[in-house]
Amino acid sequence: MRSVFTYTNFRKYLKDYYREQKKANPEFSHRWLVSKVGLTTSNYFLSIMEGKRNLPSDVSLRLTRHLGLTRKETLYFEYMVAYVQSKTGFEKKEYLSRMADLNPGRRKKKR
Repeated sequence: MRSVFTYTNFRKYLKDYYREQKKANPEFSHRWLVSKVGLTTSNYFLSIMEGKRNLPSDVSLRLTRHLGLTRKETLYFEYMVAYVQSKTGFEKKEYLSRMADLNPGRRKKKR
């Protein structure tokens, strides 16, 4: 699977993660993922991936632990969630900037 740093939309990242897991293990399901994160609503992540529901920060942290993300990747994922769910252009710009600062593939500007 592609690195989390190649994404700017956490919903797309989760869709790709789900697709990869399903390909590797046909028994993998939304219900299984929900149970691993400690929730009970079986379509919870499907609703998030489809943009019908936002991803709360407490659930996001539990999810990143399950995804096996490093601390830096987790922080990037959290900024990505905040970016996508931001209400204002100012907030979006701020979180996009934070994501760019964490991205190891980003070329640093010379000053």
